[in-house]
Amino acid sequence: MSCRASLPSLRAEGEGEAAPKTGVYVSGAFYWAQWVLFLNDGVNVDLDPDKPVPSVAWHEVEFFPLEPGKQKVRLWFDYLFDAGVATGCFEVKEGDILYLEYDAPLLVTSSGSVEIIDTKTDEERTFAKNCDAL
Repeated sequence: MSCRASLPSLRAEGEGEAAPKTGVYVSGAFYWAQWVLFLNDGVNVDLDPDKPVPSVAWHEVEFFPLEPGKQKVRLWFDYLFDAGVATGCFEVKEGDILYLEYDAPLLVTSSGSVEIIDTKTDEERTFAKNCDAL
């Protein structure tokens, strides 16, 4: 599943006075044969170690406001254990509205994949597994 398919609706939502200023939309997806994942809460999104970890339902989109700077994120889903863990960093500049899509791996012991798109320019952003690389 590609991030780009959801961008037109996010662009329309991101216009006007009530539009978010800086942050990231997060969505999670999985291959149709993994239908059993519908039985859990979705993708867990840990952007701030000092706050409770929210989850985003599969194939839904949720916005997280962020301060500009380097952001560390840990994404996973519950499957008897923390499964499909993807950890890394990305850069957010003032006024950025990004779209992050987490794709669940076929094997729950593998890492999930992450794609980040700038909703204004449609360009892919770097998701660095090593935060020192940013």
